[in-house]
Order: sequence, then C-alpha cells, then structure tokens
Amino acid sequence: MRTCKCEHWEVCPVCKPEWFDSEGNRLPPEPTPLQKANGRIGELEQQLASARAEVSELNNNVTICVVRMGELRQQLADSQQALRNVYEVWAGSEGIPMPEADYEIFLLNVVEQMRDAAKEGMK
Repeated sequence: MRTCKCEHWEVCPVCKPEWFDSEGNRLPPEPTPLQKANGRIGELEQQLASARAEVSELNNNVTICVVRMGELRQQLADSQQALRNVYEVWAGSEGIPMPEADYEIFLLNVVEQMRDAAKEGMK
C-alpha cells in the first residue's frame, strides 16, 4: 500500500488518485457545468449555421426549379398551339382533290397521319 507523502497538505496521487494518470502526472480539471454548457452552445451554433446554409441552398434550388417549371409550361403551351395550328391548317383545307399518282396518295397519307398526331397531341 502506498503512503501519502504530502500528509494531506497538498494533492498527491495517493490522496486523490482520480486526479492523476498512471505515470503520476496531474490530469486537467473536469469542466464546470457552465463550461460544458458553453461548449454545447458552441456545437449547437455550428449546427444552426450548417442548417441555415442547407436551407439557403434548398431555397435556391426551389427557385431554380420554379423558374424552370415556368419555362417548361411555356414550351408546352407553345407546342400545343403549334399542334392546333397544324390541325387548323388541315381543317381549313377544303376539298383535297382525289390523289391520282402514287406519290400523291403517299403524301395524302403523310398529311393525314400528321393531322391525327396533331389531334392526339392537343388532348
């Protein structure tokens, strides 16, 4: 058993072994509750800053998506109008003559397929 050489007038490894490491060197003191709280506040502030940066990035992404969605809606509206125009051109062509040559039959079939595709696209 080790005996205390300080006779309890100072802190030594025998009197307070929890304050010393295995080599007899004094350990740093335990943080006070206030120091622990300040450390935790610092961690929370870092987490808050990180969360704010993520929210800002998400807001930017949402803005980009909303702008892109508006552009796509406009492209869709333009495409639908183009299909209506194609269909109206066909509908306004009165009395397509009966095709006589093979190429005329082929062209009439292509025009009718275009008409059907435009009509289908307008739905």
